[in-house]
Amino acid sequence: MSFQIIWREQATSAAVRFLKDDPDGLRQVYAAVDLLTDDPRPT
Repeated sequence: MSFQIIWREQATSAAVRFLKDDPDGLRQVYAAVDLLTDDPRPT
């Protein structure tokens, strides 16, 4: 079973503020959250 991540507007707005200072870090956060769709409780 796969889950869906629904981002709230406030979360997206907060993330955009980090885009200029740390685009790679933000990309890593989104990638890590995307992994939770397949495994919501990793070890």
